[in-house]
Amino acid sequence: MSQKNKDQNKSQLQLKIDQISQQYQNDEWETYFYFFKRHKNYLTGPKSQQLRNLTPGVSDLKVASNRIETSQYNWLTFLPKNLFIQFSRLANIYFVLIGVCQTVNVISTTNGKPAIYLTLSIITVVCMIKDIIEDRKKHIADRKENESKVKRLNTNTNQFEEIYWQNLYIGDIVRVEESEQFPADILILQTTLPNGDCYVETKNLDGETNLKRKIGFAPQILQSVDINNNFEQLLNYQLKYEQPNQQMYNFNGIMTNNQSGSQYPININNICLRGSCLKATDYIYGMIIYTGHQSKILLNSQRSRYKFSGIELNLNKMIIWIFILLILICLFSASYYQIWVKDYENQAVYLQIDNKSFGGNNVETFFVYIPLWILLLAHFVPISLMVTLEIVKFGQGLILQLDRNYKNINDDEFVDVKSCNLCEELGRVKYVFSDKTGTLTINQMNFKALCLNKKIYEKQNETVHSETILKSEELDVALAQSVKTQSLELEGMNCLNLCHTLIIEKKNNSLIYNGTSPDEESILKFCYNQGYYFQEEDINKVMYIQSNQLKETLKFQRIAVLEFDFERKRMSVIVQDMQTQEYKLYCKGADLNIFETCAPNQDDVIEITKNNLSYFSLKGLRTLAFGYKILTKQQVDYYLNRIQQIKLEISEQDQKEQQLNIQMEKDLILLGGTGINDRLQDDVEYTLKNLKTAGIKVWMLTGDKVETAQNIAQQCNLTTPTTDLAILSFDKFDETVETLIDEYYNKIGKSDYSVLITGYSLYAIDSHFNPMNIIRLSQSGTLTNNRTKALNSRQKLLKILVNSQTVIACKVTPRQKAELVSFVKKLCPQDTTLAIGDGANDVSMITTAHIGIGIRGKEGRQAAKISDFSIGEFRHLNRLILYQGQECYRKNTQLVFYNFYKNQVTFLVTFWYNFFSAQSGIYIYDQWVKELYNLLFTSLPIILYCWFDEMYPAHEYCTVFQCLPNRLEKMPLLYKRNLEKPQFTTFNFWKEFFKGSIQSILILFIGMLCLNDVSDKHQHQASHLDMGTLVFTLAVIAPNLRVFQLHKTHYPFTLFFLSASVLIYFVALLIASKILALDSFGMAHSVLGVGGTYIGILLMVVTFYIIQRAFDDWSYFTEKMKSQDFEQIFEKEELEKQTVISSDQKSVRQQSSQQNMIEIMCFNKNSNINNNNMDYVDESNTFKK
Repeated sequence: MSQKNKDQNKSQLQLKIDQISQQYQNDEWETYFYFFKRHKNYLTGPKSQQLRNLTPGVSDLKVASNRIETSQYNWLTFLPKNLFIQFSRLANIYFVLIGVCQTVNVISTTNGKPAIYLTLSIITVVCMIKDIIEDRKKHIADRKENESKVKRLNTNTNQFEEIYWQNLYIGDIVRVEESEQFPADILILQTTLPNGDCYVETKNLDGETNLKRKIGFAPQILQSVDINNNFEQLLNYQLKYEQPNQQMYNFNGIMTNNQSGSQYPININNICLRGSCLKATDYIYGMIIYTGHQSKILLNSQRSRYKFSGIELNLNKMIIWIFILLILICLFSASYYQIWVKDYENQAVYLQIDNKSFGGNNVETFFVYIPLWILLLAHFVPISLMVTLEIVKFGQGLILQLDRNYKNINDDEFVDVKSCNLCEELGRVKYVFSDKTGTLTINQMNFKALCLNKKIYEKQNETVHSETILKSEELDVALAQSVKTQSLELEGMNCLNLCHTLIIEKKNNSLIYNGTSPDEESILKFCYNQGYYFQEEDINKVMYIQSNQLKETLKFQRIAVLEFDFERKRMSVIVQDMQTQEYKLYCKGADLNIFETCAPNQDDVIEITKNNLSYFSLKGLRTLAFGYKILTKQQVDYYLNRIQQIKLEISEQDQKEQQLNIQMEKDLILLGGTGINDRLQDDVEYTLKNLKTAGIKVWMLTGDKVETAQNIAQQCNLTTPTTDLAILSFDKFDETVETLIDEYYNKIGKSDYSVLITGYSLYAIDSHFNPMNIIRLSQSGTLTNNRTKALNSRQKLLKILVNSQTVIACKVTPRQKAELVSFVKKLCPQDTTLAIGDGANDVSMITTAHIGIGIRGKEGRQAAKISDFSIGEFRHLNRLILYQGQECYRKNTQLVFYNFYKNQVTFLVTFWYNFFSAQSGIYIYDQWVKELYNLLFTSLPIILYCWFDEMYPAHEYCTVFQCLPNRLEKMPLLYKRNLEKPQFTTFNFWKEFFKGSIQSILILFIGMLCLNDVSDKHQHQASHLDMGTLVFTLAVIAPNLRVFQLHKTHYPFTLFFLSASVLIYFVALLIASKILALDSFGMAHSVLGVGGTYIGILLMVVTFYIIQRAFDDWSYFTEKMKSQDFEQIFEKEELEKQTVISSDQKSVRQQSSQQNMIEIMCFNKNSNINNNNMDYVDESNTFKK
């Protein structure tokens, strides 16, 4: 063909592509403000189109691209969005208003200058810097994903070219290589495997590390198409499919050949979802159908949002009350002044009060004095509180990231903190929502026991938790005797080798089994270890079994696979035995579902097998049963013809196929069962035991089946065989379900129970609110009654779940995980929820909870990327909650109380002093030196306290690189006590406020007593400003003394900075006394030069220390009388710890326990703590080097 003809063909092809593209009627998007996208008809909403239309290779540029953003800000939105978040805090709004008042000359105490804005600006900038650092991590992760590369077909050149993921659109044809992730949701067109199959790893979607089989929608046609050179053949096809939705396991579409009129149904088996990875296949060609945030995995995720801690939320409420109190004081002071003027205006002639001018007894003076008093007492709300809290949290996050105790044995990484403002929230966790696969377990199955022909084959004197695989010599003998007879042992091994969907990889003269089920992998590994194993499957679907016992290779022709589904809970395979030419059906699945399909007259076999499987379960093994039947040629032909008819019918395809499979699986001959161990992660049992002892309710949310979830729950001690477990597994709401819900609803508060519930059950109850169901009920006249019943049962069910000891939710989707977390948050708004997972299917749950924790592991890092904290192993949750969370909550609570306390001590003095001046609004402090009070004189010691103080330090010397376990990790009952009696309460807040108010009166009278009638060497009488300087000096020393008392452990540098803060004040006073424009001019000489000042300081220190110590001792004594002795609690927990250790791990755990006790003894020796006298809360101070 000449070059001219080629160019003409290209032009015609491009013209055809353009025509198809213009005919698209999918969702249309437009760009606005240069950067943002929205629906073109955003005012009226997108077009109500039921199906999307696509032609392979023709991009639809009107639909959103494949770019994603999980970060909270970009460079354009950061400033307005972050400022909105900053000033959603009432404290910041309050100080903005104070600054406005400072510009009014009539009432200003700073010469009309908003001096407070300088401090407020510093606070805001510090918070912004922290948010930038945290959000930058998410930007880096987004950029890395958006700029990943994939090969896309260029329709102009007919060549595949590398482009960024973010530049993909629906309709594009891409080539995905082995081990590459799919950039979007893709319809498979062609693969390199002969049957059009490919295998994908979906660990980022459903938490499973095993491979799943996918297939092209028409392999018999498209496998022969040369997509690279004859792309135009694909233009004859048109795909109609559903709009983007959240159903990850369902997909419906039809591919039509416009020339022949042939139609091909499309289902989820033809789709590879974004986040999954291509395995065991060289490459595939696929067409993109969903992009970016419209892909199924992202539709099941939620955008990250700023999370406020409980202290921050409660702080806003307390600030409102403080502001109300401030207004009341201002009204009182203004009214007091008016009353005093009215009573004494004739006696105080020297004041020259004119009732008609400002200062007299008139309305103008009253309303001017209100904002004047607001300015004088503006620091009722401490301006340094927010910035101090931000700095403290940021430092706590950095220290947490440097903690060597969180080192992951797999990747040498530590904790990654993305939301350090939630550190103290870890100390208030009430509900933990945990994924199972990859979070509680390592998803590594080991075949441990086999029940075959009523006989058990297992290794004696071996624990189920060992990593060895069963190999039975007795079974070898039984198989060797089957040379001449077709025994049940032989049929059983054939069933285990043939009834699966695994593929074989040969590497280094060994076989590697990959597939959709870890159970199947463990079974085939057992068969390989036994010497009777599945060898390969050729292109003609002939399956080969190598038997060392029979010394021959057996051949079986695979006819059909009856895939597993939730209703049947089993799978089957139809094969033809090439040795005997018989057709056979082999079936395996959940034991009860196999037993119900067995042929009559097998009662003895069924009973023995049930007992054997119960024996396996008591050992903590997962169990399966299996059987077989012989089929006739007519039965096989009927099945093949009927299944072909069903696949051509789009409606109710799954239901019809399920009924056909049930029909084929009747009258099985029971062969036996298996026992498989799924090993838990290290210390999962101990961690969960500690969390439950601490009063935390643990929910396990998984997509696995009921039997798997229930088995894992027993292994990790979430439930026990004696647990009152309510199993709610139903697909429709009826009277039986209602009765069961009522039964457990009546148990709330009366007895302990746990709940196992399926995602189908949640959907069944919610379906009563479906619009179609409402129409049906209204037509039948039963709408009100049924809807009311469903509503009541739904509310009762949620209360049952919330009040249960443990909840096991299985077969739940990512969206349902998030909804369960959301339900708990709504029903228990005062409780803190924590969600932990490792896969992308956990992202929605993690972002919904108050605290989200991602595990970096085999399941990818999608959860870790979007979480607030990421850790390497589940066991790290024990230290994160019991130690880090508890310590941060304790110290941050004291930080908030301290900031209000010190401001009441300092600034309420002005109010008390004005009783001697008729509440005329006179101030006794230098207004500019006063602004340094919160920033320089009293802030650093409390910050160091929050960073380095520990109740029970594990190190002899202070270090930010923690490498030893802390005693709090072994004291969950202390955590439970703190949950029941939280420290940050309204009562405790007002108690500290009252304490500060009383001490402010003491400071005022000490100052007046020591300096009121004193003259210096020049006989200059002390003024009210002199007295105010002494009072301010005392007000600087008092809070630093309070920090000293708060410390549980002292270090030399903390004592140094406590002294340095006071010293800085004296330096600032000396400097200010040299500045003529300030009220403090000459104050250093007139105040520090008299002996009364030092008497006052000594008197204040002694008085305050005695009062505070007496108060603390009284609180400690009353607390001790109400609680158990701390040492008894600790010893009890150490004993209980041993009971949860399994028999195979007991010696190792005992050595670990002894080592921990040695460390504790060394710690007590180093820190001079007497264990015999240690009570529930240790109030003693210890000095550390």
